Order: sequence, then structure tokens, then C-alpha cells
Amino acid sequence: IVRPVFANKLDDTRWMIANSHVFQGYDDLAATADGQKVIADLVSKTVSIINIEEDTGLITVNNSLNIFDFTYNGIDFADVTAGGIYPMSNERLLIAGLRQLTTTANTDNSTTGTPQVIADLDRVKGYQGYVIILDKATQRLLLKYESPEGLFPSDVIEDSDGLFVIAETSFIPQAGRIIKIDHFGNIVSVISDGMYTKIHDIRNLPLGHLLIST
Repeated sequence: IVRPVFANKLDDTRWMIANSHVFQGYDDLAATADGQKVIADLVSKTVSIINIEEDTGLITVNNSLNIFDFTYNGIDFADVTAGGIYPMSNERLLIAGLRQLTTTANTDNSTTGTPQVIADLDRVKGYQGYVIILDKATQRLLLKYESPEGLFPSDVIEDSDGLFVIAETSFIPQAGRIIKIDHFGNIVSVISDGMYTKIHDIRNLPLGHLLIST
């Protein structure tokens, strides 16, 4: 476990832990040859998502005892946007995170603001918000949603109507939003109205209500 950004409890003994590959100090490390070696070593040895057993404190590596065995490295997480993992079933995970763009030629994440805001935004430059449904057995993607430029998923859940609720953080004040998408990735509902900037967590409440942490 290196630079964990969040952990979700799956059941009485199992946790799903997300490791960040996009973190504070990354650029400082990348500026030197020795630092680049540290980054390469970190990324090569650390997967984005792992499962850990609470009883043993060890990452499971086989199914010999019918223990859940799962790792996934097809999505990234950042310490400034977190992300989320929502277990839909024993076979499927709903995951919100980032993916690295193959080109940043047409991407401009620049903005004005406090030094911290500028530093945070620069940290995710070259990344796009990305939400997927993952089949754990085959690692096949059953859904892909890409956030628009400047918005980054910071949490995701499934509501009582079977819609996927995504909290999208913005580094521009009052530009964040919460959306609901269907199983085809179509946006069916948007909550914004200038209320949100950085959104930390969303949780289901009774009667279809949402608890939102900002």
C-alpha cells in the first residue's frame, strides 16, 4: 500500500484500497533523474486498486481458500480528487477516478486562484475524469463515462433507482456538480446551481435523498 487515497469496506473482513499515482511532490521528483527512478519504481510496484483481508492484514493473492482475489491497474487516482469504488455486486465494481490522456495538445487546465488551487489543478493536468463499471473476473469494462474538461470524479454510488450518482469536483469555484447517469452513460440529472466546488463524498439516504460532503 503506497499513498492510499481512500478505502471502502466490502464486508466484515474485506477492504478495497485505492492507491494514488498522481500525488503532491510528483513534479519535484520528476525534475531529477533520481526522482524519476523513484516514480518508476513506485508505479511499477503499486497497483491502483487492491483487496486486503482485515483478519490477516495481507493482500490476497490466490483463491486457494475461496478468498476474494482482485487487483486492477486500469484507472488512476489522485490525492486532490480522491475518487470512489462502489461494489454493485460480488462480480461488478463501479469506480470513479482518472485516466491519463494520450495527448494534452488541446487541453488547457490553467486557471486563476490561490497558489494551492493552481498547484492542485496542475497536479491533474493531462488527466481526464473517468467512471467505469468493471467486471472483476474478466476485467472487462461494462460502462465508460468521461467527465468534461475541468471536472474530476471524487466519488460515485448507485442510487435506489439504479442510476449512477457521480460527484464531479472542480478547481474553479462553484463549478462542481453532481450528476446521475444511466447504464448507457447518458446524463439524466444534474445538480449544480453554483453550490459546489470540491466534493468529498456522497452517500444514499432514505427516500432517495443524498448526503453530500464538501
